[in-house]
Amino acid sequence: MNKLNSTAWAWGVSILSFVGSNYAPPAQAITLNVGGQDFEFVNISTTFEENNSILFNLPWVIDNSLLVEDFAVEAFEAFQDNPSASLGFPNGNLGPFFPLGFILESFPVQIPSVTYDSSGSIISQTTFGNETVTYAVVSEVTPIPEPNYLSGLVILSGLGFVSRVVSNNLSERIEEKSKKLL
Repeated sequence: MNKLNSTAWAWGVSILSFVGSNYAPPAQAITLNVGGQDFEFVNISTTFEENNSILFNLPWVIDNSLLVEDFAVEAFEAFQDNPSASLGFPNGNLGPFFPLGFILESFPVQIPSVTYDSSGSIISQTTFGNETVTYAVVSEVTPIPEPNYLSGLVILSGLGFVSRVVSNNLSERIEEKSKKLL
């Protein structure tokens, strides 16, 4: 391995290690269907101030047509179906908080959220931005498209054609050069 490749490899491993150690979810994600779309849910225990960039990019914050209550209901139903593989009650007798944004008029900043209680009721809960609580982090599961074999064959055929043209041109030029040398 040359020096450039080994340096690039070392940097790549370092970056992946840093990202993995700082952003790896502390718990196993579960996949739930909300409104016909699959989403991965995971709990993170943090303050809003430490991870607001993650918490501002939740599906219901980005897309106002998605209702945060629907996410909380699905999370509670998953708990009822399989308590060992769900989001549970990480905030005492409350589920994870699904943050809605923040209120700047107060100090410290207040974070209105939606959660569920042990009876399955969806309730509002407000915390402070510097308070460590458990939030639900939710991300859309992007389906992996099926391979399109026909387009692959077209690409390979095109590459084969280009290769033959280049090879033929190269052969002709070599033949011309060798005639001139003789």
